[in-house]
Amino acid sequence: MQIKSSFGSIPIPALSVSEQAKELGLQGEAPVSVKVTKTSDQVQQQISDVFKQTGSESMITPVDFRIEAKVGDKTVELNQFDSYIEHSLSLPSAQKDTNIKHMAGVMFDVEKGNYYPMPTFFTKKSDGNVDGTILRKGNSVYTIVKNEATFSDINNSYAKETIETLASKFVVGGYGDGTFLPSRQVSRAEFATLLVRSLGILPDETPTTGFSDVKATDWYAGVVSAAVNAGLIKGYEDNTFQPNRQVSRQEMVQMIHNAMKMAGYDKTLTASEKATLLSKFTDEKSVPAWASEAVAVAVSEGIVNGMEDKTFAPTGKADRAQGATVLYKMMKALKFIN
Repeated sequence: MQIKSSFGSIPIPALSVSEQAKELGLQGEAPVSVKVTKTSDQVQQQISDVFKQTGSESMITPVDFRIEAKVGDKTVELNQFDSYIEHSLSLPSAQKDTNIKHMAGVMFDVEKGNYYPMPTFFTKKSDGNVDGTILRKGNSVYTIVKNEATFSDINNSYAKETIETLASKFVVGGYGDGTFLPSRQVSRAEFATLLVRSLGILPDETPTTGFSDVKATDWYAGVVSAAVNAGLIKGYEDNTFQPNRQVSRQEMVQMIHNAMKMAGYDKTLTASEKATLLSKFTDEKSVPAWASEAVAVAVSEGIVNGMEDKTFAPTGKADRAQGATVLYKMMKALKFIN
């Protein structure tokens, strides 16, 4: 079942709603209400002001999606689901010629004035108009933003188009001097941050990672905590995360695989298929057993291709251009981006 309005629509995830209602202690027949409403003028102005500061602009009237359950005089918002929910928004016809590369779906936290990138897939309809489908395991205020981002040092990078696309969608960022530094290596904390953004996961407000070397006051504590809770990352046997350690290619691909499974990817490979996929690399025996499934799946989905010398180089360090590339290809495989 799907609730539609002239400016947005949302399917009702019946099973997820039922399960969450039980978790919240709502017993018996609980009437469920689904609300798809335009935000108030005050909220619209708040959102407009925030994006003006970034040089971007909201392309539509932001929409508030809500699912609520009521038993007696108790009303509870149902906002945490097991699977991604499609929040569809219609763009005005005047925006139909905007490059999809420069369109970003975002969630806006009205109370804190913060925004977060969300996986968003755009569809051009037969009449030429465009719909944006924002994917998230919850409801909130959503909008589509026009944002054109680039950096002064990526003109000669093979990943220029990918970097600009992800930056325009607020997934990756650069530095204060206008550079991206595509050849700079990526730390484990930085890649965890990118992964969380690409999946539309919000940082934890009260971080609890369980790692001895991640303090609640560290800039990355919220995203590392969220990534741990989502099953995206793990630490080392000594109970550390080593956030500033440069992420290796095998670690990066394993995180990507974890992210895909969290997003609902369920493709499995036979032993024969996995062996065939890994055999394209001359150093296949260097891929550790714990990462072999992730590497094989990444190869099968076109997320990784290996190095120019036909190796995978599992312990090699990933740079920012490589990190952006595998992230973009993962999002493409999940239909989280066009």
